[in-house]
Amino acid sequence: MSRNGFSWDQLDQAFLGSLANGLLISGDAAVGLENRFGSKPNEDFIREVWPILIDEWLQKDVNACVLIAKALRNRGVGDLD
Repeated sequence: MSRNGFSWDQLDQAFLGSLANGLLISGDAAVGLENRFGSKPNEDFIREVWPILIDEWLQKDVNACVLIAKALRNRGVGDLD
């Protein structure tokens, strides 16, 4: 685990596989993600894998989905009605 408390290899293996498939990363997914995005997820990562995050993470993690929805609404993004 890196000094920032995050490690790609601590992600769920199925989710790692989905990320690797979507990004065409061969070999060890965690190593490939770190080589491509650095030691932790950043804005480039989110921008590039947003469709995968929606399908493979947010649909399954209700708490994360609610937090992200609130943050987006606070920034005036999306349907505010």
